[in-house]
Amino acid sequence: MTSDNKIKKKQEKEMNDDEVSGFATVMMVEFLYDQIPELDRNKLLSVLEQHTGTLKFSEEGKEIPSPFAMDFSATGEDGLPPQVFFHMDHKVTFEDGVVPAQSVIHAPQPIRDFKRFDSALQQSWHWPEAKQTVNSCTYSIRAHDLFAANLPYKERFELILGLVMAIVEAAPCKAIYWHTSDKLVAPTAYVEAIELDEKLYGAVNLRLFNTGDTEPKEMIMDTLGLSALGIPDVQCHFSDMDPTEIARNLLLISKYLYDQGDIVKNGETIGTSANKGYLCEHQQALVIPARYVLDLNPSIAQEAKITD
Repeated sequence: MTSDNKIKKKQEKEMNDDEVSGFATVMMVEFLYDQIPELDRNKLLSVLEQHTGTLKFSEEGKEIPSPFAMDFSATGEDGLPPQVFFHMDHKVTFEDGVVPAQSVIHAPQPIRDFKRFDSALQQSWHWPEAKQTVNSCTYSIRAHDLFAANLPYKERFELILGLVMAIVEAAPCKAIYWHTSDKLVAPTAYVEAIELDEKLYGAVNLRLFNTGDTEPKEMIMDTLGLSALGIPDVQCHFSDMDPTEIARNLLLISKYLYDQGDIVKNGETIGTSANKGYLCEHQQALVIPARYVLDLNPSIAQEAKITD
């Protein structure tokens, strides 16, 4: 029989594995347009510096490996070099030296494959016009961070937020697609959310799945996106409960985890009020993609509801 210590070590190893944990070494965001956009380097540099601090521009974009190289070669595009911006106020330490974190903005490319947005569109309850808007688009700009994965997660996330806001200002788009959360958002709604300090609006996707046809229906609600930063997403498997209330609680708990980090221990209770809590346990996600989540058992919340 496998000892408890061996099981624990195996679980810890799996949770530190990027492919299992869901951690993103590169965070990508895509901007969709109904016509080919113009990318003015000077304007980009100006607005990006306002959002992220001192910058240097690289003239050696051809040296940057593109995570989209296969996509571009498949479409026969000429592979224009990306624009690379060095964040001089945000340094990352590696074994062989210190380098500034970087933001990489790729040249506009035609959208060839709309199927890759299908799963995001299926969960676009927050934006009824998402499908119509996406189908009207013909070009996209893809952007991501580089050498930023070792930064403290909040510092890294602030850089991503700055990058997104800079592109929205410098080259206004019709839709924003967060790869790490598989979420489509309207640019106006996104900007409004950021102004209200709802930083996670695009980066975290709240999803709902039915798991059967029997009554009461069993459902799974989860978040997708926190794990990309190294924080557990949250999930809740429930039935005979109000999905709206579950959604509100999951979003509040997501914000708490972002603010505080992964501080909740297995067996602890977390909730949004004194008499409504969820029993917590770190697990692998019930719904793809594979990642590390904080499972919220609603039994305590249900018991509290019965005794109210």
